[in-house]
Amino acid sequence: MNSYLFGKGKLKTISFRGKNICRNVETGSKKRSKLSSIWNLILKCVILLAIFAFQMIIISKTKLRDFGAEYPQAIDALNDWYCLVKEADWGAPGDVRKMFNSVDYVGNDRFVFNIRGNRYRVVVMIFFDIRTVFIRFAGTHAEYAKMDVTTI
Repeated sequence: MNSYLFGKGKLKTISFRGKNICRNVETGSKKRSKLSSIWNLILKCVILLAIFAFQMIIISKTKLRDFGAEYPQAIDALNDWYCLVKEADWGAPGDVRKMFNSVDYVGNDRFVFNIRGNRYRVVVMIFFDIRTVFIRFAGTHAEYAKMDVTTI
């Protein structure tokens, strides 16, 4: 290790996983250049953009999981629906209709999906501008008929 006198404390250059980090011997704090931090931030943003740019973000998968635990015969159909929605690239309600012909728009950003031959229903809110699907309800057709889906 090389020792340098820098400012008030003594710094040592340490090589850790291919990165040279200067550590203050007295305080233990790390010191990196501002340019390195900016490039790291840009790299993280590019990676996140590449991961999430062409996928919908699905919130509240636990509702599907809980419903699947209660109705095990629906699990395969719910998993298929989940995978299709996650990989979708929707920018408008027409895009949803192209992928799922039986989907119904019921107002207030809510869409109703028929699952497993109309035996089950999934009600979601879709926010196209932020590419997010928020699951509001998963249940049987009889449970769905008893509620006002525009308010859940």
